Amino acid sequence: MGDFNGDGRADYARLGGTYAHLFFSNGDGTFANPVHYYPAGWNFGNPSPWKTIVGDFNGDGRTDYARLGGTYSHFFFSNGDGTFSNPVHYYPAGWNFGNPSVWETIVGDFNGDGRTDYARLGASYAHLFFSRGDGTFSNLVQAYPPGWNFGNPSPWKTIVGDFNGDGRTDYARVGGTYAHFFFSNGDGTFSNPVHYYPTGWDFGFNASWPTMVGDFNGDGRTDYARLGASYAHLFFSKGDGTFSNLVQAYPPGWNFGNPSPWKTIVGDFNGDGRTDYARVGGTYAHFFFSNGDGTFSNPVHYYPAGWDFGFNASWPTMVGDFNGDGRTDYARLGGSYSHFFLKQ
Repeated sequence: MGDFNGDGRADYARLGGTYAHLFFSNGDGTFANPVHYYPAGWNFGNPSPWKTIVGDFNGDGRTDYARLGGTYSHFFFSNGDGTFSNPVHYYPAGWNFGNPSVWETIVGDFNGDGRTDYARLGASYAHLFFSRGDGTFSNLVQAYPPGWNFGNPSPWKTIVGDFNGDGRTDYARVGGTYAHFFFSNGDGTFSNPVHYYPTGWDFGFNASWPTMVGDFNGDGRTDYARLGASYAHLFFSKGDGTFSNLVQAYPPGWNFGNPSPWKTIVGDFNGDGRTDYARVGGTYAHFFFSNGDGTFSNPVHYYPAGWDFGFNASWPTMVGDFNGDGRTDYARLGGSYSHFFLKQ
């Protein structure tokens, strides 16, 4: 997912072992379909152990992507016409993350220079890669504070956003009763506030409480939420490492289970500058349009007769602004066709 040709509309791609099928949005529900063949000898397998990341790594306004290996990464810098340039980023000697890898990968603009960076997160430190825009990267190591050890692989959920609103990407490792934050200073160092949840709030260390991020009150700072079966816990950032702790009760009779078979999607579906979300089921979706104060309006989107996607992962879901109208749309992807839902 991304804007690969820089026209302001969301595009997407399906990645194979030696080539990729690209879908460039025309804005009306149709797509141009270039095929991108990888350089000779590049074969990532399908299914692939290579991690894929997406961002604007050279800062030209077009989405690029990369396939990450154990000791190096293959980058694909978009030329805007369905072709890509292909720099290779070799890690410093001795840096080996494995392939497949237990190291969690995050992307963002950690130094605020307009180019996407990335990081590989370990138990007690992180490897940071700050993009120079030409396919090379500064390679930094961020040691966590003494005693902070998240394991590798880790049971801690990782979230990414600009939690203090300074234009640089931050991240957090989210546990059962508190979260460790990493506010970027822009130079590869981070400040480390800890957000303790109110007494009695314990989400455990499993996937039964989905976590989502967004700017739910539209103040320019990233917030986050933990979603339960019949209510959600909201954490609105104050910008200093502290958060307002709110509870959003779902309408009577709405129960998604915990753990839940319902897919969660996030975006600004009504274009008001505040993040909304939805729980997506087989034949309809429950929407939560943020009012900005911790409350939400709750429209229900029923699919056309005969459209049933079930409650499993066989129909992947993606979100983006496919028609460029400033509102988030979504789609369900099938084997030979896709169902699109463009906001009217």
